[in-house]
Amino acid sequence: MAWSRYQEQLDLMMVGVRPEDFPADAQVISTLGVTPAGSDWATCVSRKERQEVLATVVPKFLTFSAVLFFCDITDDDQFQGLLELVYHMDGEQDAPPLFCVHMMPLGETVTMSTNLVERADVALVVGLQDLMVGCRRGLSLVHQIRASICREQRIMSVLKAKLGERRKALYQNSLTRFHINAILWHDFPQRMRLAIPLVDYELQETETDGGVNGILFGDVLMSGCWGWMRHAKLGDESECIKIIQKSDVTNLSGIKAVHHMITCMQDVSAHGHPNILRLLSAMSTSDRLYLRMEHGDQCLHHKLLESKRGTGTPDRLSGSTLYSIAEQVVEAVRHIHEIHICHRDLMPESFLCRCDSDREVMLKLTNFDLAVRQPQGLLVGTSCGTAPFAAPEVSVALNGRYDGHKADIWSTGITLFEIFCGIGIMEQLVSGPLWNGQRPSVEFLLEIQQFFQRGGAVHEAVEHVVPEARHYRGRLLRALQGLMRLDPLERESAEWLKDQMAVPPGCS
Repeated sequence: MAWSRYQEQLDLMMVGVRPEDFPADAQVISTLGVTPAGSDWATCVSRKERQEVLATVVPKFLTFSAVLFFCDITDDDQFQGLLELVYHMDGEQDAPPLFCVHMMPLGETVTMSTNLVERADVALVVGLQDLMVGCRRGLSLVHQIRASICREQRIMSVLKAKLGERRKALYQNSLTRFHINAILWHDFPQRMRLAIPLVDYELQETETDGGVNGILFGDVLMSGCWGWMRHAKLGDESECIKIIQKSDVTNLSGIKAVHHMITCMQDVSAHGHPNILRLLSAMSTSDRLYLRMEHGDQCLHHKLLESKRGTGTPDRLSGSTLYSIAEQVVEAVRHIHEIHICHRDLMPESFLCRCDSDREVMLKLTNFDLAVRQPQGLLVGTSCGTAPFAAPEVSVALNGRYDGHKADIWSTGITLFEIFCGIGIMEQLVSGPLWNGQRPSVEFLLEIQQFFQRGGAVHEAVEHVVPEARHYRGRLLRALQGLMRLDPLERESAEWLKDQMAVPPGCS
């Protein structure tokens, strides 16, 4: 490279320019291999020199008003060197504006070629604020540099002001959330004597969301209206733990719902029923609520899916196992109704199952996120539940009230259909438009309601019983005819259903 040609061009450009004419505190770096006589510009031709410049310049960033490069970006080596410097400097926090003066060897003129434009775009993308082209000389060059720096400083000033406003708004928002969180999770539970535990500041949470207070988290089991449930380990003991993010609960009705969930879980756990997942304890940190529960292997929904996809024994559940599962579902519902609790979200996903050494499936009801107490003679409000399991009266209860126990009975019936006929049986029985591969919940529930308005709907549905459970079709038909009635007053009770399920096989 004939560095002298750059030197001559640089000398021409700097005619009449004194060092003090440049903006104060501007660091000048040259990739040309030359600098004006008597200047203290940093020159970096080789990679080693560039590393030395970076080591010298970067620690002083806060003292610079700008970093100015003199570079011939049409030269491959210089262009790569410029990109390397800009990339590393722009990546530093509080980096000053980075500018470049494009220079050509003496005797060559600047032409706006496609290559030049493309390289300029690349440099700007990497972090360069402005590229000055045109070989201006003397004070004209200085004025151009000063104008570019002033323009960039104005832009940065506006951006910093907006950033300051945004940070202030975020701080105010964070402060508001803090006060709301304190009211919802501390003041309100104390005043109303809710079942929600207060924050225990001694609880130790792992930074990687891997555990709390010595409890190690495993895979996610299921999610509910409030939080999600995961496998957990405390020493050698396996457990399940429900995790509720406090920031997801933003109003008093949400706090009351969490309170109802905990009290219902405490009530059912106090009886120690074998088909109810027991609540062991509740813990609270500043950000989360943790509910420790008994262990469960997987939710019933996934168990039934595995059986449906299986090709034969032992992949598929036997008829007797399916009937045992159904009996346990009914027994769990009967028990919570006996102590005046309605679940309001019964479905296969709300049951956890475990298999013993004889491959017998043990079922436990969980997911009490929407559960409430319903004293005898009273009704509950709030439209809730999951399609296709929600009862017809629930889907239209936005401003009305309904019997939660009767709604549970309908959901139990749909759950029994999925146990004996396979997951997704309701989707097969009704037809309607799909939205993103799924039916909208309201339309889906309406289609199910219309299906059961037909006289032989239950008979039609029972015809889809899996081959392994054909032996139980008669008993299933009789039981479901008492459940799948559109009028809640005509539906049978969980106690009646238990008696029907207990009818000897010879009478089916």
